[in-house]
Amino acid sequence: MAIDLAGFLKKKKILIIFFSIGVLIVIGGLLGYRYYNGYRENKAYTLLGKGIRLYLSVGTSKTGNLKNIKKSIIILKQLKTKYNGTKAEVISNFYIGSDYLLLRNYKKSIKYFKKYTDRFPIPHKNNISYLAYSNIVTAELNQKNNLKSINYLKKMAKINNVKLQEYAMLEEASIYTMIGKPKNAVAIYKKMMENDAMTKNRSYIENLIQLNSRNITHK
Repeated sequence: MAIDLAGFLKKKKILIIFFSIGVLIVIGGLLGYRYYNGYRENKAYTLLGKGIRLYLSVGTSKTGNLKNIKKSIIILKQLKTKYNGTKAEVISNFYIGSDYLLLRNYKKSIKYFKKYTDRFPIPHKNNISYLAYSNIVTAELNQKNNLKSINYLKKMAKINNVKLQEYAMLEEASIYTMIGKPKNAVAIYKKMMENDAMTKNRSYIENLIQLNSRNITHK
């Protein structure tokens, strides 16, 4: 039995028209959404760039114009309200943390660095997590929070990234040396020596072991 295609199309003409319109609306919506998101990201990156330039213009907290740092914070925080959820907004956490670090507001600095590392926990060539982690430790040490620093470094050493693990263990060991616990430092250095991928400069680690071992002997 032959199918009367012309008759079928005639009967279903209205249905086909509505279906076609629906498809066009969906396609248009998807294209519009992509365009809107792209436009939003571009605007967000423009604002991010403005905040970063102000941050970079300062230099150090001793010699720089701290007014620019405060301006940088205001601009970067606008990303939270205007462009929340964009990549630029996530990146802004690092620079807000850096701004607060220069202002020596260490608690707020740590808060924003952690927001960044929560989003990008593993350091990669496409992010600045390594710097964020090290800045958190710097902020804790500047508050003389040695124990907090050690605990945080222990957590960092468990992250699957050799460079970060090496940094965390070296930093933890140096804190133990600083607070007069060379035995703990030696234990960390020896653990590092067990991992061939941990450090290429093994003679440097061996020297640190010897130096700390002397302090143990003299106690």
